[in-house]
Amino acid sequence: MFRPKRRQGSNPNWRDVAKQKKDDQADLLKPYMIPENELPSEDGVLEFLETTDVFPELDREIVNEANAFELLKKMKEGTWTCKQVIMAYIKRATVAHQLTNCLTEIDFDAAIDRAKNLDKMRDQGIVLPLHGLPISLKDQFNIKVLDTTLGYIGRANDPKETEAALVTMLKKLGANVFVKTNLPQSIMVAETENFLWGLTTNPLNRKFTPGGSSGGESALLLSKGSIIGWGTDLGGSVRIPQAMTGGYGYRPTHHRFPYRNVPVTCDGESHVPSVIGPMTRDFPSLVMISKAILQEEPWNYDPICVPMPWNQTEFDNARSRKLRIGVLWDNNIVRPLPPVKRALEVAVEKLKAAGHDLIPFNAEEVEKAAFELSDTFFSVDGGEDVRRDLSKLNEPEHPAVTKLFQGKDSRSIYDYWNLQVQKRKIQECYFERWKATAKKTKSGEPIDFILGPALASSAVPLNKARGINYTKVYNLLNYPAVVFPAGAIDKNVDLPASFEPRSDMEKNVMDLYDPEAMHGFPVNLQLAARSFQDEKLLGGLTNILSDLDISSYNLDESGLHI
Repeated sequence: MFRPKRRQGSNPNWRDVAKQKKDDQADLLKPYMIPENELPSEDGVLEFLETTDVFPELDREIVNEANAFELLKKMKEGTWTCKQVIMAYIKRATVAHQLTNCLTEIDFDAAIDRAKNLDKMRDQGIVLPLHGLPISLKDQFNIKVLDTTLGYIGRANDPKETEAALVTMLKKLGANVFVKTNLPQSIMVAETENFLWGLTTNPLNRKFTPGGSSGGESALLLSKGSIIGWGTDLGGSVRIPQAMTGGYGYRPTHHRFPYRNVPVTCDGESHVPSVIGPMTRDFPSLVMISKAILQEEPWNYDPICVPMPWNQTEFDNARSRKLRIGVLWDNNIVRPLPPVKRALEVAVEKLKAAGHDLIPFNAEEVEKAAFELSDTFFSVDGGEDVRRDLSKLNEPEHPAVTKLFQGKDSRSIYDYWNLQVQKRKIQECYFERWKATAKKTKSGEPIDFILGPALASSAVPLNKARGINYTKVYNLLNYPAVVFPAGAIDKNVDLPASFEPRSDMEKNVMDLYDPEAMHGFPVNLQLAARSFQDEKLLGGLTNILSDLDISSYNLDESGLHI
């Protein structure tokens, strides 16, 4: 459905523009919404989503299938039509939004039309690799005739004439993109709130954040309102939300996946490049969608992509042999809290028992230096880029954004060059430290991966996500990394930490920990590899998950050879 550009008048008010956008959104959602009086008042909404009778049994069966390959198989065989599948996800996504405020741009009508056409194609014997697969996108990917706001009111009412290279590829492969999801103002915050769409909350407990900046995606995925989502990752923005909701999130090496027509704050900076990455409810789906995109040759869609097709040999090798793994217990910034430490300890013992070679990986001061340099890079313009967007409609600056740039001035070109030199030195130091692990492994070869926390905690209360991530260093190093669920908080076991905090940041994280309120929250770990070893990383994690008995699905049948 074509949506003409809406005139904003000569002097529009940011509140009026935001209200108009929300009203338009409500009109598009209304056919699928349930009455307000039927919504739960409890903070945790997952039980309601699983037990309410507002969803027909067929819809429930469809969205409960977390494995994308199985969903594709059932559509290919005719068990479910593409239209039945997209309708089930539209209904579920709408209710998830009523509960968590996770959606932004709605493209349901176009998705239903695509599903009908895909069903006709299947009836004619034409089946595409991702035929009918529902896909949600962070509100950073251009879709024709829809806005791409990045949480800025000043970017509203500007429907795009181009689409993201990823969207073009997904459509060619037969996927059905149906909705976009919320993100924070500026996309540079580990939570999800802006003055255009509002606050997104965690379905586990709506007093907690789903993370950011791809928090709309993580909330939608946990609510089973999507089966595969795509976010962007500048400092952990794919991995942090998935760690706070117990999902899978992948930060690929820069230049592997297409970023064309994906607007970003501070566009043009290349010191810590943002990348796109998939977010899923199970690991086979993450491998499948990653392989599908790489096999479609993204370098033919985006000139920044390197011509590196999917390397099945690297994947198979890492999934089938004993691995050498460095264990990062502490990044020297914030120690992992008891449930995270316990999850890592359990994982290490299981992997040792399975025959893998695990050694400590001591980051010393490198992790801390990388963390601090990343923060400096993110504010190198003194906030000018963000404030230019805000000035379009005199939109207020979100408090979290203010903290990013408080007391920080723009740097000279000479200063910026020196920061780049610091970055190179950190990369070289990490490189040498990685190579030096050969002195400690049984085989005399360097480690394959680093295993450590994804976050120092699990999900945290709203407006408190600061200093908890273990993700940022891999953006600076340009290492691929995946977060995955490895346990849950047990209030009877994971008592508050007793160690003396080394800094105010560490104390703040310790003070946030509430075993009673967080009981049952997921705990994620993170696995990282060297640059451009993406297939090795995904194959290695397949191997690791099998030995940890986290994903018992038979990966040989999961569509890895589409």
